[in-house]
Amino acid sequence: MSKYQAAQEYLEWLKQAKEAMRKEQAQLPYEQKVAIVLQLKKIACEAAKVREQLKRRSGKSKG
Repeated sequence: MSKYQAAQEYLEWLKQAKEAMRKEQAQLPYEQKVAIVLQLKKIACEAAKVREQLKRRSGKSKG
C-alpha cells in the first residue's frame, strides 16, 4: 500500500470516527459534550493536515 493510499484510508477513518462521536454526543450531559467538541477539533486539524498532504502529493504526481 502506498503512502497516498494509507493517507486516504486514514482520512476516511477520521471521518467515520468524527461521525460516531457526533452521534454519541447527542445523548450526553453538557460537560461531556464540551470534551467531545474539543476532541472533534483535534480530529478536524489532523484531517486538514492529511488533506493537505494528499493535495501536495497529488500535485507532484500531476506536475
